[in-house]
Amino acid sequence: MALIFDDKPAGYDDEQGIMKWFGSNDGEYIECRVAVTALTRYWGAEGISDAELRRAFTENRDEIEKIARSKYATGNVETEQDSPIQNRTVIVVDYTGS
Repeated sequence: MALIFDDKPAGYDDEQGIMKWFGSNDGEYIECRVAVTALTRYWGAEGISDAELRRAFTENRDEIEKIARSKYATGNVETEQDSPIQNRTVIVVDYTGS
């Protein structure tokens, strides 16, 4: 049960205040999210502009994805049943990994 990431850029969702990107496992896409507040508090974003958040995410992507992999491996995920994609698995990353 390994979560694999590619190098596609994360997208910024200003309505939800998150950066969002995808991993995959055995053909299933897993949505991953990191909050703007985590990027500004812990990963060096110096503002909330799209460019600044992308910079902070990109510079810290390895660490952020390591937390996402750990959460996925331990089953610390959410399932969104009311999303357009039924039963979509979502990983929410914060600095502590919890």
